[in-house]
Amino acid sequence: MHHIRFSGYDFGAPCELSKEQLTALVHLLEQPAQRGEGPLGGRGGVASGDLPGVGRIVVKRYLRGGLLHHVVAKYYLRLGRARPQREFELLDKVRALGVIAPEPVAYATRGLLWYEGWLFMREISEHSRLADPKILELHGAESLVHEVARQMRVLIENGLLHVDLHPGNILVDREGGVHVVDFDNAHLFRGTQRELRDQYLRRWRRAVIKHALPETLSELMAMELRQVAAAGR
Repeated sequence: MHHIRFSGYDFGAPCELSKEQLTALVHLLEQPAQRGEGPLGGRGGVASGDLPGVGRIVVKRYLRGGLLHHVVAKYYLRLGRARPQREFELLDKVRALGVIAPEPVAYATRGLLWYEGWLFMREISEHSRLADPKILELHGAESLVHEVARQMRVLIENGLLHVDLHPGNILVDREGGVHVVDFDNAHLFRGTQRELRDQYLRRWRRAVIKHALPETLSELMAMELRQVAAAGR
């Protein structure tokens, strides 16, 4: 990992960034971020633009939710690795395991003890969320859930808990490809594979109900994951 300080920001990237690229990243950081559920999932703000030599990228800005949002909305206490670095490394890891997740390009922080954080990822073009009923009709619920379950099994077999894996954090591209987003706060799970599977299934079912999606999405997912081993890792 290459680290460089540029224009008041600390950048990390898998390869050395040119001055032109760093300037473009700083420009993106200083653009107003749209708050809410953007293409990367989570509560953070999102902006997008072009990065020379890479193409279209999206920028995830880490923002707090809940009551803390009114006090320290964009600042985090540095305890070990910064939040964007942790998500960057998780994305690299799960992609290597076979999960289709956004490709991380770089991350940035500003500040020492209290810091702001951003994550840059390659844009997933022309996508919709699995929570959109039209997507279920277009590509077929059974086919989509089958692919989500395949990727979920990879996470389970490797003991990784994506804390918010639900249809709203599944992007479907125009070819019907399934992408899992928002690995912020994902971590190793302390428990058996069956316990981890059941946690995924509970979160999935709650979201299906919340989004008023067909109950078949829960039934299909339960069928797909029924053979996950009960033994621990």
